[in-house]
Formats: sequence, C-alpha cells, structure tokens
Amino acid sequence: AIVGVSCFVDAYQAVLRLANAATAIRAADRVCKNQTTDNQMARCSAQVNAAIYNMIFTIGCVAQAVDDCGNSVSKPAACLATISGFTANLDVIAGTASSATQTCN
Repeated sequence: AIVGVSCFVDAYQAVLRLANAATAIRAADRVCKNQTTDNQMARCSAQVNAAIYNMIFTIGCVAQAVDDCGNSVSKPAACLATISGFTANLDVIAGTASSATQTCN
C-alpha cells in the first residue's frame, strides 16, 4: 500500500511542479521585459530561478515515480531523482540570493 501512495504522490508532485514551472516562466516573461534597475534585475533573476527550480524538480519527481511505481528498484531513476533534488536545492540558494538582493537593497 505504501508503494502505491508513494507512486501517486510522485506523479502528483510532477504535475504540480510542471504547473509551477509554467507559472514561473510566464511571470519571468512579464518581469524580465524591463530591467533598468538592480531591483528589476534581481526580481527577474528570482523568477528565472523559480522556473529552473520547478523544471528540475519535475524531472526529479518523474524519475522518482519511475522508481516507486515500477515492480523493482530502478537504480538509474533513483540516481536521477537524487541528483535533480540536489541540483534544484542549489538553485533555491541562487533564487534566495536574488530575492535577498531585491528585498534588502
């Protein structure tokens, strides 16, 4: 039963992350058109990082679903899920730095 729940959660998270990526891409398109100040550039950077983060996490969720939903452990899928989680969290640091620049400037 736990495998079924994990499989559902992974697939559900993949769909949500993909929707979040699309929303962030639209927001980045809007806020990145006019970048004349440092604050505008930081805001654009934060939106772009949000899009990248969600796209990387989408990949990780799909990979985790492949691992959790299959009949056996998929070492390549588990590896990809782990690497994408690590990479996405590095992007969180970059996005946080951009947001701090925008907020604290």
